[in-house]
Amino acid sequence: MRIICGYNVNLDSVYTIRGDEIVRCLSNHNIIEKVLKHPASSSEGIYSIEDFFRGLLLNMKSGSGAEWLIFNHEVVKSLKECFGEKSDIIIGGNAGNITNVLSELGASLVLPNIARHSKVQTELFHRENIKTRVQNSENEESIHFVFNFNKGTHVQVGDLDFIVPHDDRFIATYDPANIALEVDPFFEEYLLQFADSFDGAIFAGFHLLLKEYSDGSTYKDKLNRFIRQTASLKKQNPNMFIHVELGYFQSDTVESYLLKNLSHVDSLGLNEVELSRCSLIKDNKKLIAGINNLQIGDITMASLQILQAADLNRVCIHTGEFVVSVFKKGFIKPADEIKALRFAVRTAASYAATGKHGNWEYIEQTTKNIPLRSSKTTSLKNYYVCMVPVMRCEKPVTTVGLGDTFTAAAFLRELELAKQA
Repeated sequence: MRIICGYNVNLDSVYTIRGDEIVRCLSNHNIIEKVLKHPASSSEGIYSIEDFFRGLLLNMKSGSGAEWLIFNHEVVKSLKECFGEKSDIIIGGNAGNITNVLSELGASLVLPNIARHSKVQTELFHRENIKTRVQNSENEESIHFVFNFNKGTHVQVGDLDFIVPHDDRFIATYDPANIALEVDPFFEEYLLQFADSFDGAIFAGFHLLLKEYSDGSTYKDKLNRFIRQTASLKKQNPNMFIHVELGYFQSDTVESYLLKNLSHVDSLGLNEVELSRCSLIKDNKKLIAGINNLQIGDITMASLQILQAADLNRVCIHTGEFVVSVFKKGFIKPADEIKALRFAVRTAASYAATGKHGNWEYIEQTTKNIPLRSSKTTSLKNYYVCMVPVMRCEKPVTTVGLGDTFTAAAFLRELELAKQA
């Protein structure tokens, strides 16, 4: 299978944070009082190191994940000083993660969009089936600081005292290129020449977009470029399967514009947090409450509403407990969708258990002792609903990129099964 991956490729600096380290860093910067005096709200960006710690504490206290944008390079320097030497540097970004998974699973060719090339990124994209241009210059790296936190972690900072209720992560992102949805000219030119040779395309990274930019452009300018590109791909290759991963948006306005312009897209993927925040269901408080409590019925109804409103063929919700795929009858056989989803949850479980991506044999070997519970398919008038429980790894090595791992594996398997059919 030949697959396109746009748009966001970056470096992830991954670290599991402890409560005592937070206190130490706050003390070193002499900012404990400043951080506690002005608690954060979930809509804030990061303009100072104080903002970063406000966001981290907010999400650790609630046990929920989020991604906030860094707008001050001095914060990047501070985070590297505090955590750089202890962090793991890996390829990140939805498109970067998905590219690596597809490559390991045996896709014949994967074409990622790499807006800002760097030596480190080139070294991490080392497999022959990943198509990138030869890079002779070094660009400023896009870096996402991923702070994992574990359930049961005790945090005591001044009068703030709590136990983290759930495993999750807080991401602080410095990414000028992907925030502007920059496209590598090589990526664009390659698509113009060879679009008809690809089987599918996955696009993501839209959640990073801002409403306005310093050059006078807006989110509409960036998204209109994507809309034109998907229209061009479908014109050259009508059978291409195009999937979009939604992401954790900073702005309802940006997300709403994207969802209204998916006419050349087949499928949409998102997690339960992104689903509960989706602009298409934001006024339905009862439905949102059910989603937050992982009620399968409410998740299914919300997926169906989004599918119909955005005129899609498929919507897939991946949660920490199960995945739900809602799709139009005739789009894919329900039995094939179950096969794809089961393979995808197994692939994600393998990555959680080992922290490494591998081929089919590696995945089977590393998950043979993890139980996979029964799946279910139901029919709703013109739609099918497939539900597959996740394979739970009791002591995960990593939780970063599990959604991307699932998405890549499901997408590849769907393409393979469709080709067989």
